[in-house]
Amino acid sequence: MRLLLGLGAVSLTLVATAITIGSIYNLTPCQFCLWQRYPHFIVIALASVGGVAMALAKSPKHRQGITYLLLLAIGAMLVASGLGFWHVAIEMGWVIWRGECASLPDLTGNADAALDALLDTKPTRCDTPQWHLFGISMAGWNAGISLATALITIAIAFAKQRHNA
Repeated sequence: MRLLLGLGAVSLTLVATAITIGSIYNLTPCQFCLWQRYPHFIVIALASVGGVAMALAKSPKHRQGITYLLLLAIGAMLVASGLGFWHVAIEMGWVIWRGECASLPDLTGNADAALDALLDTKPTRCDTPQWHLFGISMAGWNAGISLATALITIAIAFAKQRHNA
């Protein structure tokens, strides 16, 4: 259970950090940046469900479902890492991305204002990192931290399994 909650805490920290840095530096996330957050939202939801399930579980058999939630969370963390590495490959020019990597403007209000907002919006490019720390973009940090967290969680889970066997 602690492993699942740990994954949830890491995902929550990564998403909160990305949002905070974006707010501080007035950055608009590109489409790939947003896609990288979705698996983290899944991990956070799975950890939340796991916490509630553990609190309500009456027997060890009921707690066995937590293992499945953990496996799903590890999978989602690996997907986040994969998206992060793919984004880094785009940023480094190793992969050419031809999609429109843009964030939509605020389209609330009347139709004329929404059309003007669409026409005035310049897409946030996926191939140009907006922020670096120690030469690593946010996508790179997400990829590395997500992968390391998933691998460490797998190693701990296997060690616990071997110890219990």
